[in-house]
Amino acid sequence: PQDLERMLEIKDIAELYEMWCFFAVELRVSAVLGEPTEAQSESVDDFAARLGWGLRIGWAGGFELFYNLSYSNSAKAKANHRRSYSLLLRPDIVLRIPAGPNAGDHIFDAKFKVTKLADAVRDDRDDAGGELEVEERRGMYKQADIYKMHTYRDALPSARSVWILYPGSEFRFFDVEQGRVDRASELGATPDGVGAVGLNPGVEGELGAVI
Repeated sequence: PQDLERMLEIKDIAELYEMWCFFAVELRVSAVLGEPTEAQSESVDDFAARLGWGLRIGWAGGFELFYNLSYSNSAKAKANHRRSYSLLLRPDIVLRIPAGPNAGDHIFDAKFKVTKLADAVRDDRDDAGGELEVEERRGMYKQADIYKMHTYRDALPSARSVWILYPGSEFRFFDVEQGRVDRASELGATPDGVGAVGLNPGVEGELGAVI
């Protein structure tokens, strides 16, 4: 309890959620691939807990998970498969799959939000923009978050799928081939696009199915 109190006093909740999401993704990847074969250490002392930019966890077969991996347009970044053809970008979590039909970078960005308990808004408009506005008011996610996911996918040649992680319960994915997908169980074998998946402490949710 004392350690928890100290962490809460020195870290804002959004950063804590981001850090927790990284380890939540790692646990689900390990459930599929087994225990990691290598991992860099976080920095923890009496006053702070830090996960350094580019912190890496690796598994047999070349699978890798990164925290705050930097992408840029430098020659070194291109050689390391961290190329951004425009701006410097640093997504929260990157799962790198080395080969196969899903080879590439699958990106997760933590967005701490408070979801509403009931659907307080009804809207009969059938246009896509109106529908997204309704979901934003319901607290599912914000349109700006989806736009940022498109930014990652467009600017990073290695990006395959890009996901919002948020403390809610709704699932949504916009696949290049399938279009809108409302359940993780309906994802194709090679998801390619942008989406959002709820991730809450103590709740399995659909992230495991995505991984």
